Amino acid sequence: MIYTGLIFLFLSLISCQEEVEKEIHPFDKVAQQQEKEESAPIVLEELNWLEGQWIDSLSFPGQTIVEQWSLKEDTLIGKRGTIKKNETVYSQISKIVIAKGKPVYLLEPNGSAFVSFRLKEISKEMVSFINIANASPQEISYSKVNERLELNVVSLTPAGKRAFKNVFLSVK
Repeated sequence: MIYTGLIFLFLSLISCQEEVEKEIHPFDKVAQQQEKEESAPIVLEELNWLEGQWIDSLSFPGQTIVEQWSLKEDTLIGKRGTIKKNETVYSQISKIVIAKGKPVYLLEPNGSAFVSFRLKEISKEMVSFINIANASPQEISYSKVNERLELNVVSLTPAGKRAFKNVFLSVK
């Protein structure tokens, strides 16, 4: 009888316990949300508005930033260079590929390993990528406004949110 009472008490305690909800990392929340969203697969041709040579000589005084995007087979390749006093002081390669029907942005800063950014948002002439686990930047977005290409980069630092913007004009 005592054992029956203890078993009943034990089962009662177990059934009354609240289920503890596991905390989900924000990056995983974005991934889960993207997996839930049912949409038609995106093809690289939808991002053909990025293609071409772009130049920005106004956003950062004394510097000229050049970006060139071209489609090579199944990859949209971007080359970026910063020119200061007629010398290239910074260069990087970016790639956009399609993975699981969605664009993925790959950034190769200063010749180091590629960092992957997931799709955050896409529309007719705008695409935005996010990787909150990356040290800097965490968000990269491109948009075409009239004949300009705008690049917005956001980094979260201990001092707060840091953002910069390039406004490129087409080189024809």
